[in-house]
Amino acid sequence: MAMPPTGASLPQLVEQVYSALAASHATIELSFENLEVVLPRDGAPDIPPARWLLNGTLRLRATTEG
Repeated sequence: MAMPPTGASLPQLVEQVYSALAASHATIELSFENLEVVLPRDGAPDIPPARWLLNGTLRLRATTEG
């Protein structure tokens, strides 16, 4: 897979990963423990962010079926 251009956006990176997966019929598997996701909340700045603690496995597989 070619390296993404410097400053590539998240959608551009996702599209490149999807294309590479579909072309090679590969699966990406990510396992994680105690992954903390911190999301800002809309509203006043004094509202604390939402915090999620995740454990598990994420599998990504792409197909070119149409």
